[in-house]
Amino acid sequence: SPGTYSPEDGHPMITTPPYGVGLYRYVYNGFFWDDVNWFDSHTPTSSGPDSSFTIPSGNDKSVQWLGYFQAPDTGTYTFTLRSDDAAYVWIGNAATEGYTVGNAFIADGGLHGDATPFSNSINMTANHYYPMRIQWGNHQGGAGITFTYTYTP
Repeated sequence: SPGTYSPEDGHPMITTPPYGVGLYRYVYNGFFWDDVNWFDSHTPTSSGPDSSFTIPSGNDKSVQWLGYFQAPDTGTYTFTLRSDDAAYVWIGNAATEGYTVGNAFIADGGLHGDATPFSNSINMTANHYYPMRIQWGNHQGGAGITFTYTYTP
């Protein structure tokens, strides 16, 4: 659901991430069927720091990205997700523990094409790092995910 979140709302700000800034990708065989805990009981088939990769259409695959977003400036960041099929995004405390479909920052679950983008906004402070988790899965057919952001001072 749309809304604006801020550190004052309980989303943590840290000045040094425990590991590098950015997202680290884990690819899995199989479709996670909107079970956000599915990744905890499966073994990735590949992983890497890059955010751009190709998954052949028609394969059941799931991907989880974990890492930190560093806000370059203080202001409102609007994150937009477009996916084919299910995808979820968490930012802040929920990205590191207790993440559920219900507390996702952006939720685009189920089987569908990528026609509808989903967005949400959060206030961030310059030079702080925010935990982030993205989960995406493809069940047969076409596959794709796009995750972008815009900034408003």
